Amino acid sequence: MAKKIICNCEYVQGFLRNGHIELILNDEEYKEFKSLSLEEQFEWIREGNLIIDSYRVEDYELGDTFTVKDYEIQE
Repeated sequence: MAKKIICNCEYVQGFLRNGHIELILNDEEYKEFKSLSLEEQFEWIREGNLIIDSYRVEDYELGDTFTVKDYEIQE
């Protein structure tokens, strides 16, 4: 069995290249969403989850500890 080593970073510096917001609404919520003004719709959208599509890391620093876990390699 392979091992996966995980070390947290103290900080990561960089910038977002691409991302998007995902907001999941049920039928009733979507009906209400459609009735809102464009400005109000964007207020709702801001409450969604930010998904990072592409991020450029320019610098980082590792933390003081790391963990080792069993890891099954998918072939």
